[in-house]
Amino acid sequence: MTTLTIPRDTTLVCSMDWGFNAPGVCLWWAAVGDGHWHIAREYKFQQTSAETVAHEWKRRNRQWGIKRVQYVAADPSMWAKTGHGKGESIAETLQRFGLPMLKGDNDRKNGWQRCHELLRDAPDGTPWLTVDASCSYGLRSLPAQVS
Repeated sequence: MTTLTIPRDTTLVCSMDWGFNAPGVCLWWAAVGDGHWHIAREYKFQQTSAETVAHEWKRRNRQWGIKRVQYVAADPSMWAKTGHGKGESIAETLQRFGLPMLKGDNDRKNGWQRCHELLRDAPDGTPWLTVDASCSYGLRSLPAQVS
């Protein structure tokens, strides 16, 4: 658990896991150098429309002084046309509201391998991944993800 001051020119990306009945979450990742990452912010939502999530994502970026997010990597199921409204997928709705959506993949084996690598210490002794102290949902749920 760490709190870092992130310079304004730092590359930021987001990851998003959609949830309606179960919680969904968006994480803001900062590339802090030499392959190290810091989860700087989080937004947990539940029973919320895609339009509302998009508005809240943009509001939080303004509030936090974030000028640009390179992309939002998201679960590929968010591109499915589920009939939730307007004939669009959730990802298409988020794109319509200006979120730079990028379809992730569901390669769980390689994904878990990458997670385990990030949770190890780098050769310099610092963790490859740190999580901001304000990310209470992530800090609470991350240990439960270990399998």
